[in-house]
Amino acid sequence: GKDYRFAFVYTEDDVNIDGQVYNSLARGMYPGKEGFANVLPDTIEYDKQYIYEKEIPIPANINNTNKATLIVMLIDGETGTIANANRNANALFIMISFL
Repeated sequence: GKDYRFAFVYTEDDVNIDGQVYNSLARGMYPGKEGFANVLPDTIEYDKQYIYEKEIPIPANINNTNKATLIVMLIDGETGTIANANRNANALFIMISFL
């Protein structure tokens, strides 16, 4: 089976740094570019839902949580490429699908 992993990134919009405003500024990545291993079974069944729960801390460098977004990336652990990604400004849960 595939070695799928999840990695999470918090971003923030409207961040003012020395008079320059940035959107989608990365504020933290968890656990890092390698991702959390063993998040999906070896065999993925079509049209079946899989649930993975993980508490991701809000980075201390986020100035305004109302402008923060959590992104989840599905990473192919064998190649390191991002197979899919999704973002949610709510940051309470994120759904991701792939074929």
